[in-house]
Amino acid sequence: MLAISLLIKRASFLSYIGRHTMPIVLFHILAFKLVNLAVIVVQEEPMYRMAEFPAMCRTGLWWIFYTIIGVAVPLLAADIYWRACARLASWFKLVR
Repeated sequence: MLAISLLIKRASFLSYIGRHTMPIVLFHILAFKLVNLAVIVVQEEPMYRMAEFPAMCRTGLWWIFYTIIGVAVPLLAADIYWRACARLASWFKLVR
């Protein structure tokens, strides 16, 4: 168990995900809608299927896309938000 925890500690990406869990929890459902849209386009499904909750496809290899997009999109959105906040904060310091 200790060896596994040391491996995880060295994996910086897993550490990053662990430190930024809240954006993933809050926004993964919205990110799933992007995958649903891709499924609709690829499989030529009717658009009303976009409303299925939480994931449209529960079979096949779509789970890989749900996992990647469900983690990456919230992390990317949170990073953009934090950078914008930092820029605005530094801009307001210059204005004073």
